[in-house]
Amino acid sequence: MPKRYALLLGLALLFAGLPFYPANPVHACSCAKSDATSRLQTMDAVFTGRVVEKGGTSKFEHGLLRKYTFEVDQAWKGVSEKYRTVYSYDGGGASCGYSFVPGERYLVYSYYGNDSRLQTNLCSGNGLVTAAAGDLAMLGAGTPIVDNGTPEPEARGWPMPRMLLYAGAGVALLAIALLVILRMSRRAKS
Repeated sequence: MPKRYALLLGLALLFAGLPFYPANPVHACSCAKSDATSRLQTMDAVFTGRVVEKGGTSKFEHGLLRKYTFEVDQAWKGVSEKYRTVYSYDGGGASCGYSFVPGERYLVYSYYGNDSRLQTNLCSGNGLVTAAAGDLAMLGAGTPIVDNGTPEPEARGWPMPRMLLYAGAGVALLAIALLVILRMSRRAKS
């Protein structure tokens, strides 16, 4: 009798849990729906441009970031240079990365990451210009970007990566703390 109750209890628990089992496949990257106007408000840079270079990767806290350079032709926010670099996680949808194809034109939504570099991902809303008619209509007329010979901010060395800024501030605070401790110890000896 006890084996029978154990089997019935096990089956009851199994069937009780089935409604909580996801019917659709679950992916590592799930995106919330948003429209072009809300992305324009939340993102730091929005532009259209052609991918002129697919660069190498660099290690970052959550994986590898790949560098993409765009020749910008129109901007709605955060871009005034003809050439702009944007980084995305390398590895496709599993890493929430977005892979751009060299030579293709994209509508790009990007944000400044913790290291002060423009980044984008699968959930940002990027897409080929040929498939972005709805977004482009919502965004309205952008500002045409012409080549004025000014290097992009990253090439000028600004904005300074936040980690470097934090490290410098930490060293300065440590130096001040050591000076205070030294002065206190000297006063205590006199």
